[in-house]
Amino acid sequence: MQKVGLVCVVAALCLTEILGISEEMQELIDNLHNTCVGETGASNDMITAARNGDFADDENFKCYFKCLFDQMGCMTDDGKVDLEAVIALLPPEIQDKASSVIMTCTGVGANPCETAWLSHKCFQKGAPDVKMMSREEMPVKMLGFIVVLLVCSFTKVLSLPEEMQELIDTLHRTCVGETGVSEEAIECARKGDFANDGKLGCYMKCLMEQMGCVSDDGIIDEEATIAVLPEEYQAKGEKVITACGTKIGADPCENLLLTNKCWYESAPDDYFLA
Repeated sequence: MQKVGLVCVVAALCLTEILGISEEMQELIDNLHNTCVGETGASNDMITAARNGDFADDENFKCYFKCLFDQMGCMTDDGKVDLEAVIALLPPEIQDKASSVIMTCTGVGANPCETAWLSHKCFQKGAPDVKMMSREEMPVKMLGFIVVLLVCSFTKVLSLPEEMQELIDTLHRTCVGETGVSEEAIECARKGDFANDGKLGCYMKCLMEQMGCVSDDGIIDEEATIAVLPEEYQAKGEKVITACGTKIGADPCENLLLTNKCWYESAPDDYFLA
């Protein structure tokens, strides 16, 4: 899997209120942050300074921002930032406010790293009263964009790097803990056996909630779900997601159970459940 985590961008940029997070989620954030620091050699001091508006003119630091956008799937092949994709990844309640800033940030640098750096710098300048979060301050709701890669990316995960496996395990434990679903029920669902189990449906709803792609009443946000798929899977994923829509059950959790069942039946060879 090429994307380590869509949520990485929030380690450097966030346009939402500051909430607390659990220890497991902190571990997840640290893994994502460390991935881009490890790939680029960016200085943590520079990252911290950027939260206060001080964007150092340093190539490694610039490439850290490109790494974040790459993980989101928001850099185009020619090295430009897909601003609409960035907006689509944000929670619905802040998209209007964020879009008025993000859509003005069209600067292009000498290379893709500088373009990503300029975009983040523009984001921060456009909303100076909404500070960039530290990893310790990131809200749980923003963490789940990675889940779409695990739940409905319509690509088989054949082998995973250690850090990616840790991310999956953390998200899995979080939603198992919240719902009390059995590991047996999850394993059966991976094979197409979707038992009429309320806890299994709520587990699936928990995963979708983590990525901000389902409403409280269990209606799938199809556009948001498609938008966070890796680009190479969007065409195939869109066909399945739009064809299935939201299957309506007796409650929001059953909606997710029936919808996941539809996804599996539409693409059994590609379906994957965290």
